[in-house]
Amino acid sequence: MTRRAEFYYDASDEFPAYELCKFPNYPRRPHSRHGHYVIWAAIWFCLVALCAFWILSLVIAILAVTTENGGFEPGNADYTLYKNTRFENCSNTALKPYYNCTSVYEDLMNLQQSAFKEFQDHGIGVLGTAEHIPVYNDTEGTWCEALSCFKDFKVVPSKPRDSAYWQPTIRDWMSAAGTLIVAVWHTRTVYNASGGKGPVCGGLAWDDWAGIAYDAASMVWWWIDFGKWAVDPSHARRPSFLGWLSPWKYSDFLAYHPFVCGMPFLRERPKALYSIRWILRLIAATQWVVGAHFFSSIGAADSGRPVYDCLASAIQDAPGFTTCTAQQICSKDWLFYSPRFIWQVGGGLAVDGLLATFLICSFLAIVPPALIPICMIGSQLLSSESKSFRYWRDKYHKYYPGASVAAAAGSICVIVMAAMSMRGVRTEFQRERDGAVTFFWECTAVNVNVSPWKNDLDVNDSWWPARFVKMFFNT
Repeated sequence: MTRRAEFYYDASDEFPAYELCKFPNYPRRPHSRHGHYVIWAAIWFCLVALCAFWILSLVIAILAVTTENGGFEPGNADYTLYKNTRFENCSNTALKPYYNCTSVYEDLMNLQQSAFKEFQDHGIGVLGTAEHIPVYNDTEGTWCEALSCFKDFKVVPSKPRDSAYWQPTIRDWMSAAGTLIVAVWHTRTVYNASGGKGPVCGGLAWDDWAGIAYDAASMVWWWIDFGKWAVDPSHARRPSFLGWLSPWKYSDFLAYHPFVCGMPFLRERPKALYSIRWILRLIAATQWVVGAHFFSSIGAADSGRPVYDCLASAIQDAPGFTTCTAQQICSKDWLFYSPRFIWQVGGGLAVDGLLATFLICSFLAIVPPALIPICMIGSQLLSSESKSFRYWRDKYHKYYPGASVAAAAGSICVIVMAAMSMRGVRTEFQRERDGAVTFFWECTAVNVNVSPWKNDLDVNDSWWPARFVKMFFNT
């Protein structure tokens, strides 16, 4: 197929007479050969780096679920008490000579040294950090040493819900990377086609169809998860922050060769094409609003709701002592919230990286189109020769490559944060099995949370198969 002169076509206009596949190339190729090489280098750098990160993350996930996981099965008698933590051993450890449990109690009751002060108003204390826990004056202890003060507290049996895994982990990064790999690959397709290469008129390569199938599966699963979350957010885990990227990408690419040319049922039906593109935009906008809502609480100190089921019938036989009844303990909802757990040293996948990816891609999706009416109004106010909305819209489509830029920017965010996070991969497997613990002071009762050790992948509960499979999709 020879390279054609570029022109802009919008399905909102009267459908022009055209020969087969006479749709515009996208994005516009630079006139400079060096610019062309830079774009190809950027595309392949993003693809290779994202694939490398994705494969490495998969290796880490497999190691997480295949090593050192003995005793963490939900069917284990102690699982509902201690989850996948070392709480039992630590609480039975002899106190250090310098340790002052009064100081520990006061610190966790007053929450002066933590980010969880809202728990205090509900009579709940929180141990939400692994190290640097004040003991006495300038002396600091560790999570395990602090728990030696709680040997006699009643350990409340509880079962984690799917929503207990609310903190971002390697799963979020893998799903983001998978979506961006497909987006960059599709960018490679349209850029290749803009030079007269790639799929012939009327066809898409199998790998492009595979990417479309991946995005479709991710979107369907995203909406299923969102439906579950909307019905009962205290049980269902929130869906992906970045689910909106795929429908927005297709609303952009479906106006150009080779995507629209490869779909005869759309290529020959301009009104249907126009409608589908707007439906995809509305879907993307809805998913973006949901993602923004999730991000409003992603840095919160706790889950915002109970995410553990209190097993009242097992409390009496649980270790420890309490003066309260099972009903009194189980009625304390805040005891079954999941506080954020902070690793003081190394490892972990940064929430800031996901936030940066979301914000930058959002900026690139929202701000450039908004410049169209701004430029039109500005030209009317500042120039005697005002330009129409159509004029500025055509300029926008001529010079702004849309989803391709967002895919590249999002990829760079993921790559940068992945490089920073991978420095702590070794630490991930050298950590201890610590996790957040909540204390009900009035009843001398404690609820042990699931440890984020190994990104929750070591917990082989009923939610585990879905958690593992969904790492591969943007859900």
